[in-house]
Amino acid sequence: MAQESKSGGGMLTGAIIGGVVGAAAALMLAPKKGSELRRDIADKSRQIKDSAKDMLQNAGDKASSLVNLAGDKAQQVAGAISDTAKAAGDKAQTMVKRASEEAEDLGDKARDKINGTADKARSAFGRAADRDMDADHEHRASLT
Repeated sequence: MAQESKSGGGMLTGAIIGGVVGAAAALMLAPKKGSELRRDIADKSRQIKDSAKDMLQNAGDKASSLVNLAGDKAQQVAGAISDTAKAAGDKAQTMVKRASEEAEDLGDKARDKINGTADKARSAFGRAADRDMDADHEHRASLT
């Protein structure tokens, strides 16, 4: 891109110089009176000046168009990046919510399992305590 604008500027300069040299050579070699020659030189100078103005205007218009195009592309890229980031954020939020729900379910299952085991242990302890009391009563009864 930088080389295009560099060569475009060189091309414009070359066209202007070439036009001036060519016009001067053509006018100098033509067999005319001094007043006609001066008038022809002035006309050619105006033509070259107008041509250079047109070339500069076209170059400026093209540069402006390229700047606008680059700005539009930058906005499109920024929009795409923003959309992608939002989608990634939404997906991450969904994954965190799902993980939280699964952790809560696992916690509930673990609590239920622990409570069931605790109930079994209490029941077994109660039965063992009852047997111990029965044995203690039998032992006391056999002593009397």
